Amino acid sequence: MHKAIERGDSLTLKMQCEVEKIERGSGGRPSAVWLTDRVSGSKVRYTAKRCVLSAGAIGSASLLLKSGFDHPLIGRNYMMHYSPIAIGIFARPTGASEMFIKQIGYSDYYFGTSDLPEKMGIVQSLPAPGPLMMAKTGLPRVPEWLLRILRSRMLPLVGIVEDLPDPQNQVSIDRSGAIQLRHQFSDFDRERGAELSRRMSGLLRSTGAIHCVSGLRPSQEHVAHQCGTIRFGRSPERAVADPDCRLFDQPDVLVADGSFMPTSLGVGSPLTIIANALRVAEIVASEV
Repeated sequence: MHKAIERGDSLTLKMQCEVEKIERGSGGRPSAVWLTDRVSGSKVRYTAKRCVLSAGAIGSASLLLKSGFDHPLIGRNYMMHYSPIAIGIFARPTGASEMFIKQIGYSDYYFGTSDLPEKMGIVQSLPAPGPLMMAKTGLPRVPEWLLRILRSRMLPLVGIVEDLPDPQNQVSIDRSGAIQLRHQFSDFDRERGAELSRRMSGLLRSTGAIHCVSGLRPSQEHVAHQCGTIRFGRSPERAVADPDCRLFDQPDVLVADGSFMPTSLGVGSPLTIIANALRVAEIVASEV
């Protein structure tokens, strides 16, 4: 990468564009990509001998499917963290509505508890929900002045519970090319989520919460930390990409986003994704 910069190689960043398809030449190898300009609607073709996908676990998998890649595990094992929520209501303002979003984070129960010694994940604070979100969660008729008071006195916590790969959870495309998501958490996920929710509520009460609301889940729009749809491994029978994040049957196609992850880990995934993307970048740069 540094050598490319020293040579003066240029990098062009295309804004307001979306890759529609990877064109494949002889032997099925990638030969070009088709982009659509979202503003003008025009389509442009760029030739390439190597593609690095970084559209996220949903976008990258759907692009491969639209482009005719047919490994049976593409789009399978779609994961996103199980995220139980516990909200503490305090007698005094908590400052959670005015300060930075993620003020608190702890991993005391990452490897389970005495009651449930199974790997769970971490806990972090959430922003105090605004009026629209509070209305969506069942408080549409509460006066706005009361919502403001309630919001100033709450502290929400969320658990990030590791969910394990399940081939039935998948990203697919329908006949029109629209993306379809199928995901169902397992009983094991829910059991660990319930235990972590109890622990979060206990912590909030011990710090002075006069009331706790627990057992909540994010809305259906929640797809945070999605991963796993082009997971890497040592065998094409169990994974789509090899340890270098190349597709087993297409060495000129690599992935550099969360789709490579074999499990969701039980922590926020961005740092892991960034570290792996830098590793993939070094591999690609060494071959130029």
